[in-house]
Amino acid sequence: MAALRQRKHLEVLTSLLDPGGKSALDVGCGDGSLLRALLRRGLREGIGLEAALPQLERALAGAPQPGLQFMAGRGEALAFPTARFDLVIYFNSLHHLPLDAMAQALLEARRVLRPDGLLYVAEPLAEGPQFTLAQPIDDETEVRRVAYARLRDAVGASFEEVCELGYDAPVRYSGFADFREKMEAVDPGRQRLFQEREESMRAAFEALGERDETGYRFSQPMRVNLLRPLA
Repeated sequence: MAALRQRKHLEVLTSLLDPGGKSALDVGCGDGSLLRALLRRGLREGIGLEAALPQLERALAGAPQPGLQFMAGRGEALAFPTARFDLVIYFNSLHHLPLDAMAQALLEARRVLRPDGLLYVAEPLAEGPQFTLAQPIDDETEVRRVAYARLRDAVGASFEEVCELGYDAPVRYSGFADFREKMEAVDPGRQRLFQEREESMRAAFEALGERDETGYRFSQPMRVNLLRPLA
């Protein structure tokens, strides 16, 4: 695979679509930082949907902003009217859905999008140093493969593709403790795996990371698919 250009997630998103004056649903919003950044760039309304309670609590703990709302929910059963949003965003989240729910989730995204709306899906590839580092704790090879397959199935059935592009979004950690803390924050159940595999994980961290003055950098190839609803 040819080397991908290093880019920031937000720069890629805003280069492909203009959030100004639009409403967006961020499915699997995590701590809500993406919607907050988009509101600073002119987004009119942002609703973040999150199924994981620890992540939802982090989103809700942030400072209130006009037009910003967070709630519990899942992508395969959106509690919103038809044609409600200008944008539906899946940022690093489609592959976290149950395998048998991904196709329905894309149909739901199509339903809640306005006719001139856009679906933005950014997914990490199952390759690169960051993936290899995390693989012993959470091997997402199959879920990432299925997520992309369901996305391709939706093209021509529910959506037309505007573009597909790849980029490299390196992940940075100050050290191994920072890496472990962030992995466990997503899923506290990973604590046991880290305890069992700490020695090998530390060795992999040092071997795979590129060290600089701020800590360690791990390359993570990404793929973005921008889709438009079929009429």
